[in-house]
Amino acid sequence: MPLKVSNTWLLNYADSDYEATCHGVTNSLTGSAIFTNPQPPLPELIALLSTFTDSASRAKGGGRAETAAKHAARLACSQGFRELGQYIDATATTLEQFLSSKYPMQKERAPIGIQPAPSNLRVKHGKVSGSLDAACDVSDHRVLYEWQTAVGQIPADWTIQPTSNSSRSTFSGFTPGTWVNTRCRFRVPAGAGDWSSVVQIMMV
Repeated sequence: MPLKVSNTWLLNYADSDYEATCHGVTNSLTGSAIFTNPQPPLPELIALLSTFTDSASRAKGGGRAETAAKHAARLACSQGFRELGQYIDATATTLEQFLSSKYPMQKERAPIGIQPAPSNLRVKHGKVSGSLDAACDVSDHRVLYEWQTAVGQIPADWTIQPTSNSSRSTFSGFTPGTWVNTRCRFRVPAGAGDWSSVVQIMMV
């Protein structure tokens, strides 16, 4: 995942934390040898922050008008810092440079590795003759469920069934009196895992 700043704090931080973070960023960029030409310029950002700070102070003992003014001031300030985040993204090239800005960064998410075989595969007859319902335990991760079926007591030729993002699936078109085998596996961007144990059932 490439290094990037986060902008969620502009919406989620409480006023006090928001103000402290903004001050930390402007103080860190003042005289920075890396971020030499902030956009918007630091004086503009500091002025927006000052307006928000003053309006937030007035809103504590004020009414609806003061609260509305505070919201408007924070919106304008956030727009300025959002543009600053874009400038930092375009300027910084190393983790150390990003961190020196004091601008919050996106959390790095480790990629999901190949998943083990699904557990607790269950198969039962469906509501319609010749159909079956299959299910396995739900994965803790966001995965695709790949299903296969094969006809016969000794499965050989496996048929690919529709892939889904659900741990439950229904298959149909089987001849009553035949044995049907079912198996499932997880697929993630890194690839597909092992197949589950095979469950066999005679169709009715």
